[in-house]
Amino acid sequence: MLVDVNHHSETARTRMTVSGEVDSVTADQLEKAFLDAVRHHQPSHVEVNIEGVTYLDSTGIRALVLCQAGARAAGCRLILVKTPPAVYRVLETTSLLDHFGVHEAG
Repeated sequence: MLVDVNHHSETARTRMTVSGEVDSVTADQLEKAFLDAVRHHQPSHVEVNIEGVTYLDSTGIRALVLCQAGARAAGCRLILVKTPPAVYRVLETTSLLDHFGVHEAG
């Protein structure tokens, strides 16, 4: 899994791009990168582009939920964008679409 973080200070937004498998091996890496970005940049929004995510298991879902909780605790909003159909189905099956504000597959 790869995570790329870019912060735009003029808009107080951070963009993350996640690609690869988010599973028991990589979920902690995603959570750490997200929480580090929130602590360091203190953005109002974190847009997480998951278009390149090829697999999401229960530990990946847990990591996303913990990232969302960390964002809320820091007073910012996590937004999932460009959700691939397979990941969309996982979030739909687990009733997490509304939790993350995902409206359609990307």
